[in-house]
Amino acid sequence: MKEIYEFFNLIYSCADPEWYLEIRKLEPLPVESHTDRVRNLKEWTLQGLKMAQNSKSLHFRVIPSKTQNRKDLAMATTLWADVERPLSNEEREAMKELSLIPSAVVNSGRGTHLYFALNKPIDPEKAQELNESLAYVLRGDAGAGHCSHTLRFPGSWNYKYIPKKYVSVKVLGHIYDPEFFGFLPVAKKREVGKSIRYTAPVSLKSLQEKSNRCPIIEAAFSRPESLSYYAWFSLACVTDEETFVEISRRDANRFKENETRQMHRYLKERRYSPYNCDKLDEARNCPKKGRCFLKRIIHE
Repeated sequence: MKEIYEFFNLIYSCADPEWYLEIRKLEPLPVESHTDRVRNLKEWTLQGLKMAQNSKSLHFRVIPSKTQNRKDLAMATTLWADVERPLSNEEREAMKELSLIPSAVVNSGRGTHLYFALNKPIDPEKAQELNESLAYVLRGDAGAGHCSHTLRFPGSWNYKYIPKKYVSVKVLGHIYDPEFFGFLPVAKKREVGKSIRYTAPVSLKSLQEKSNRCPIIEAAFSRPESLSYYAWFSLACVTDEETFVEISRRDANRFKENETRQMHRYLKERRYSPYNCDKLDEARNCPKKGRCFLKRIIHE
């Protein structure tokens, strides 16, 4: 508990005490959230650790909100980067040479989340730009730097792996002035008009006709409540918006329609691809596992 509280206390050290923090339990269903003010940080952290005992996927929204409405973002108090892998010794040395020492490092089970605590809040859009630059330099996930993004809650467990992996944190304590990051190069944007994979429209009827050939699609129609968040994520990546909304309606406890549309648009704008099926429990016994990744089934 001590280091986890120190982590949150560090990354929210310049936050307004009246802002709100959010924890979101994605698995198992139904999705649940808990919000509290920054001034109640210790109680909020304890509630997160309590939720972690019965959660398979527990996240927190990095940027606080002004109100309990999660879309009413306040200011960013930390920058972050998801590098999706352990850092190599060469990368660590290069970061030292740049004096780019993380304030805290979270081991998410497979990858590494780096946090850079700020001494004063900055505009969320500016934080997103700097996060994208950090991802560019560190070869991380640029999409994970979005200002409304959530990351795994330290002290929880990552059930994407067998056996499950503990989400640990190491606090280093550095605090940065936002101006420090001015040396970072501007992240290269993907050019509009380049080929976008797996975005061709597919009708609901056509998708249903393929359900006997894919356990993920079959489950989406016959037992949608059983699908993991990551399987829904993959379906969003390979369907058009209206089709994804239609299949999502089959699970009334999953997403509200506006959340469904927001998720779909977010993934399409960032050119996300579906998870490899060998990482999805639903596809464990699929004969095409490792060769399909949903895309061939959907669009062949």
